[in-house]
Amino acid sequence: MKGRNEIYVREFPSGGGKLQISAKGGTAPRWRPDGQELFYVELARLMAVSVATRPVFSAGPPAPLFVRRSLAAMNSQYDVSADGQRLVVLDKPAGEPPLSLHVVHNWFEEFRGR
Repeated sequence: MKGRNEIYVREFPSGGGKLQISAKGGTAPRWRPDGQELFYVELARLMAVSVATRPVFSAGPPAPLFVRRSLAAMNSQYDVSADGQRLVVLDKPAGEPPLSLHVVHNWFEEFRGR
């Protein structure tokens, strides 16, 4: 039987004291830069958990922020701004073809001698 992914926090650097953060599965955790909040993806929902580190680590209940179908992918692409107040999520409109990436090797050679 295959288990589901969950989000855990452990003491650093000892690695002891494992505390489960997610309640119904979770992937792609990201810390808010000031360490006061942890974000993760639950299905297609972006979740937020307030945390405190003093006097001991504690976490509040997970709260849903919003739903985006692109977050359902295992490699969810999102990040948290430096001030922790904004999120950026890579997404594309429904029905659009898959994005493509073109890699050009040695492109400087094309301009050499001009």
